[in-house]
Amino acid sequence: MSNKEDKINFVSNKSFELAVKKAKRKQIARNFLIGIISSVIILCAVYAGSSYILKKRLEDDYLDIMFSQVKGANIGWTSAVNSYGFLNARTHITIEKTLGDRNIIWNSLEREVTLTSKKDISMDTSKNTQYSETLKRQVSYNKYNGEREIQFYYPQGRNLPQELNLLEKFDENTLVEMALSFDHSYSLEDLEGILGSDNVNWLWVNTNPNQGYNSKTDANKFLSGDAAIGFSIDSSGFNEAGQLFLDNLIYLSKEDDYKKAIKEILLSLNENSNPNTSDIQVLGAVVTGTPQQLARFKDLDIIRASTLGATIDIY
Repeated sequence: MSNKEDKINFVSNKSFELAVKKAKRKQIARNFLIGIISSVIILCAVYAGSSYILKKRLEDDYLDIMFSQVKGANIGWTSAVNSYGFLNARTHITIEKTLGDRNIIWNSLEREVTLTSKKDISMDTSKNTQYSETLKRQVSYNKYNGEREIQFYYPQGRNLPQELNLLEKFDENTLVEMALSFDHSYSLEDLEGILGSDNVNWLWVNTNPNQGYNSKTDANKFLSGDAAIGFSIDSSGFNEAGQLFLDNLIYLSKEDDYKKAIKEILLSLNENSNPNTSDIQVLGAVVTGTPQQLARFKDLDIIRASTLGATIDIY
């Protein structure tokens, strides 16, 4: 009987109750701490994984930047600024045009990237196109800054614009952009001998040999500068720039997003889709500079048409 009472007294002992409560508190604290640490580890893992995926998806913008180097006359994606959230990111891309030794912003793009999608949210690619009674033709203006959009014309056209004649209307401290369209296609070597490289910014490549031209309906048909295929020219020369153009095409042809469009361009240059610089035929060029610098192009017989683009003050 006394042993049973001792057991009852031991269980009901206050020190025992305190020990049990303390042990429970420790267990709860331990479980809470383990839960916090586990949650932090999981969140860090999710953040690291999502950041990696977002960065990879943003790196894909490099392909768009590369494509901007082969499509769009005298324009290019020049910079991108990224900001990251937990499960999304935004990138702000600046699109610029070069006139002489100056760059002007031609457009901008805000892009939102999530783990599963990519969406452009603020780029306006539309143009303000209207018929000019003075020029007797359709003229397009950039909606971002109001500047003129250049246009190219195919050799078969009639009553083509000759806007090199407008150079005399500009002050000598103005930088002018002009799109020149030729009487037929020229090789890079021949064209560099005719034009020289001074003031030549960009070359329009003939990627549509048959041109799908109908003399009855397409007499004044033009190609917008932003739709033209070609490449920029730097101090290295036409052939070197042409090789870089081909290298970009080959690289893009292996990427799913551009494979089909690039394959068509490569086939238009060479039916075996393995072109070299001798296969590049040029139908036009973009030249920029002061009116005095561009005046020499007036005397070139190969120019069938010329259209004015952007103009800015030199200073």
